[in-house]
Amino acid sequence: MKILMVLEHEFPPDIRVEKEALSLINAGHKVHLACSSSKHNPQDEKYKGIHIHRKYISTFTYKSSIGCLNFPFYFNFWRSFTKRLLNKYSFDVIHIHDLPLAQVGIEIKEKYNIPFILDLHENYPSLLEEAQHTKTFLGNIFFSSKQWRRYETNCTRQANIVITVVEEMKNRIEKLGIFSEKIFVLENTPDLKDHIPEHSEPKNDKIQLIYVGGLNIHRGLQIIIRGLASVIQKYPSLILDIYGSGRYQMILQKLADEHKVIKHINFHGSIRQEHVFKMISHANIALVPHLKSEQTNNSSPNKLYQYLLMGKFIIASDCDSVSRVIKESQCGSIYKHDSPEDFSKKLLEALDQGKHLSPCLHGKELLYSKYNWEKSAETLIKLYHTF
Repeated sequence: MKILMVLEHEFPPDIRVEKEALSLINAGHKVHLACSSSKHNPQDEKYKGIHIHRKYISTFTYKSSIGCLNFPFYFNFWRSFTKRLLNKYSFDVIHIHDLPLAQVGIEIKEKYNIPFILDLHENYPSLLEEAQHTKTFLGNIFFSSKQWRRYETNCTRQANIVITVVEEMKNRIEKLGIFSEKIFVLENTPDLKDHIPEHSEPKNDKIQLIYVGGLNIHRGLQIIIRGLASVIQKYPSLILDIYGSGRYQMILQKLADEHKVIKHINFHGSIRQEHVFKMISHANIALVPHLKSEQTNNSSPNKLYQYLLMGKFIIASDCDSVSRVIKESQCGSIYKHDSPEDFSKKLLEALDQGKHLSPCLHGKELLYSKYNWEKSAETLIKLYHTF
């Protein structure tokens, strides 16, 4: 089959999209990927066997995406782009990554009579409800939660196949009136063929906590910072390494200073993907502190599986999909998402019991038996065989 994937942002990097495309190529399919670019990168390029097609997107067009359900600018950009590719290459399937461009997928399905796959990386309506830009003056004018939820229901009903990232997300989509048989779960699991360093202990006598990911209010690091002070009193060698970036960093730094834990926190900034496992390997305990919401209850964070693969004990908030995997792995502890006191209690329990002193092998075993990309890819190949 010749497949046209459509991704609204730049590529590379996007780990999930790359793994999906490469798995389909290895199964004998041809994959083309249409993506936007804010820079004047090569329009056409072959990357690891993926035929990449780029189109420069202006700042105005990009920002108009918030009002795409009411104004045509954003959709027109993608209609023009995909029409050119469809007329040139004649594809068998249109595979849209994430909800915003689903309307374009529906139009292509109807005009060219080809199957439409909707690959939902996020609970997008909930994500927009939480986003800071939808709470601005313009955001309040152009964004409507009810409109996006109606849009999601319509698009999932018209898609031939819907892909979600976790079972919890599948259950939510089913409640929109979508048949279970056309919903497939493709989790953000690691590719075990990647070069992954062995577990190693920190090179000093400090207790090292690690967080990898974006920095915004919904990631919940403010709860961690508020809860650290009482733990540091008992374990003064404790250090928290934060790898990630975001505008919320300044607020977190100020908060750490106010709680007198700033000397125990290192803000390293963003980290290249090839260095992630090495940094995780040096930590004792890993954190997934997301605030509990409709979005995070249906999420599949890459870092969760990366932590498990490196044999780390994990302390995480009580988001449904994350806590399910941690309980199954027997490699972690769950705290109430908005309670610094409960986080402190669970971290102290882990340290007092020596959970940080040796690798947690149950999680690693679970990944090799169930939560790995080889298993996920089987689902992806299977759903393409339905055509």
